[in-house]
Amino acid sequence: MNKVNFFASEVQYFDHIIPVWKELPEEVKGTFYVSSWVMFARAEAKENCVIGNESSGITLVSSWYDYKMTKGKVIYLEHGIGQQYGNNHPSYPAGKGKDRVILFLNQHHLTQEANQTAYPNAKNTIVGTPKMDNVSPQSVKHGTGIVCISFHWECAVCPETMSAFNYYRDEVIRLAKTGKFKIALHAHPKNSGAWQDKIKRDIKRYNIPFYENFEDVMNEAEVYVIDNSSTMFEFMVTGKPIIALNIPQYRRNIEHGLRFWSHIGGLQVNHPHELEKMIELTLKDTQSFAVRRKEIVEELYPYHTEATQRACNAIVEVLKEV
Repeated sequence: MNKVNFFASEVQYFDHIIPVWKELPEEVKGTFYVSSWVMFARAEAKENCVIGNESSGITLVSSWYDYKMTKGKVIYLEHGIGQQYGNNHPSYPAGKGKDRVILFLNQHHLTQEANQTAYPNAKNTIVGTPKMDNVSPQSVKHGTGIVCISFHWECAVCPETMSAFNYYRDEVIRLAKTGKFKIALHAHPKNSGAWQDKIKRDIKRYNIPFYENFEDVMNEAEVYVIDNSSTMFEFMVTGKPIIALNIPQYRRNIEHGLRFWSHIGGLQVNHPHELEKMIELTLKDTQSFAVRRKEIVEELYPYHTEATQRACNAIVEVLKEV
C-alpha cells in the first residue's frame, strides 16, 4: 500500500494534523516534515517529526502554503473552520490552484459543498475537525473569570480579514489597568509567532498576561473576545461564551457566511466604548446565546470525538486506490 507524508510549516497547521498522524496505521505512515519553528514550539513535533522544507510523493497538508511546498499528489485536511471570502483565494475552501489534491477532508457540509463544486474530480468527505476531538465542556475549567481578548493578524485578503488590534488596543489597556476584569491576551500565531511577538512587545509594559497556546485559552478563559479567527468557533466547543469584535472596515452588506455574519454566537462590539459593557453583560449571564452556540457547534463540528478516526479511515481508503 502507498504511504503518506505529512507536512506543516506553522503551528496552527501542525495542530490540525498531528492527531491524525498519531492515529494513522503505522504501515501507511511516511515521514512527518515540519519547519524548525514547529519543531521548537511543539513537544509532539520533537517526538514524531523531522525538519524539512518540502515533501514529495503523497502528502497531507492543512494549508495552501504547505500545498505549494509539496511535489506530487496531496491530501488536504482543511484547517480552521472553513471561512470563505468570496474571492476564490487559494487559502480558503474552493480556492483556485489545488489541482493536485486527490482527497479533501472537510470539516462540515459548507466546506464539503464548496470543495466538491470547485474540484469535482477529487474525492471529498466530511470528517469533522480532528483537532477538537478531545475538547468538551467537561474537559476545561469554568468560573475563572478570565476574559481573554484575541486578535487576528493583519491579513490583506479583504477588509474582513484585517486585525482589530489597533482599533481596540487603548481600550484593552484601559480595562486591564482598572482591574475590573481579569484581562488576558492572545493572538494568531501567524508567521512563526511573529504576530504574537508584535502584540507582546506592544503591551509588555502593562503586564497583561498573554497566552501563546490556544489550548490554554480554551482551558483557562471564562469569556473569549475575538475579532476574526476560527478560534471563535473552537472556543464555543467548550460551552463558554464568546464576544465578537467588529471594526469599521468590516462591511455589514457583505455576507461571507460563518463569522460574517451568519454564525456569531454571542454579543458583538462595534466600538471600543462598548467593550466594557459587553464583557460585563456576558460575565453576568454566561448562558446567554448558549442555545445558538450549541446549534453552531453541532453544525460546524459534526462527528465530534470521531473526526480523527474518520480522517484516518478516509486516508487509508484513498491510499489503496492511488
